[in-house]
Amino acid sequence: MARQRGSSDTNLHVAYSRLRHDLIKQKFQPGQRLVVADLAAAYDVSNTPVREALNRLHEAGFIHFERGRGFFVKLPSPDEIQALYELLAVLLKHAVRTAVGAGQKDAVLNALANTRKAFTRTAQASGPREAGEQRADELETMIEQLVRLHCAEEVLHVIRNTLDRTHYVRCIDLESRTGVVDVCEAISGLEDAVHDEDLARCDASIERQITGKIHRVPSLVREGTGRYYAPY
Repeated sequence: MARQRGSSDTNLHVAYSRLRHDLIKQKFQPGQRLVVADLAAAYDVSNTPVREALNRLHEAGFIHFERGRGFFVKLPSPDEIQALYELLAVLLKHAVRTAVGAGQKDAVLNALANTRKAFTRTAQASGPREAGEQRADELETMIEQLVRLHCAEEVLHVIRNTLDRTHYVRCIDLESRTGVVDVCEAISGLEDAVHDEDLARCDASIERQITGKIHRVPSLVREGTGRYYAPY
């Protein structure tokens, strides 16, 4: 007997969350057409929630739509990713400033220290690609934790969208020892600034780290296009 499908809201949640996850984790090639019937079969839902999920992901900037042809996987341009990193810097500086100013210094320091420790464990346990993905996940979790401390839910939503759309670039960067060292040094510098409650140094540490990543975006996009996505 075929498995009975759930409510329309449940099916939409399944289609949206699984398709978003697969896009973030590079399960499709840039330019690949997303066929509604194929996705519905893969996620065990009807065509209707898949179409709605595709529309929402198009609005969120993950895919693009061509009239008369359908939805296609989108690889953001270097300019788009650089703009997203600039937005990330603004929001992260705001999150740290707000949390420290609200007396949550210890929570910020705990999040930073836990991420540095996680990077060390990851390096010992995985190959380069797996380690890069795990480190990216750890770093993104830390950023979400910092934002969640004292920011509105709307800010967290924007942060998640920004992190998800730049995830694969972060994975590639954190495969390399240079990328890991850069992030660990930035976290250490931010820890010192937070400990001293020096908000100007907090801003400068975040700005310096993200500016360095912005300069590397074009080469990381080329590398990602060349090898990081699964074939289809």
